[in-house]
Amino acid sequence: MNAIESSASEMIDKLSQSARDCYSSCEEHVRTQPMPAVLGAVAIGYVLRFIPIFAIFGILLKLVLFLVKPAILIFGAAKLREMMQQQNGSNPQGSSPEPLVDSPQGPAVA
Repeated sequence: MNAIESSASEMIDKLSQSARDCYSSCEEHVRTQPMPAVLGAVAIGYVLRFIPIFAIFGILLKLVLFLVKPAILIFGAAKLREMMQQQNGSNPQGSSPEPLVDSPQGPAVA
């Protein structure tokens, strides 16, 4: 387990160092050549204004809110069924059912 943690830690450190190096090189490139960076940012902003980002997020939010109510209802019904089974002392999901009359074990004894 310790070897897995150390290898994961090394990977995170390498990834973090790689991200810092990339950020430094981008920052240096922008400092040496600011005009292409500004023109690129303007072009990206111009393209992004045509994408209806707020409308997409609004539709996704409405969809999530629409689906939350049935999900809560189903979850509540499942919990109610579980609670009723525990109160009635009927077979919980983990136990084996009573043997049937036609089973090799014979009829259930009361």
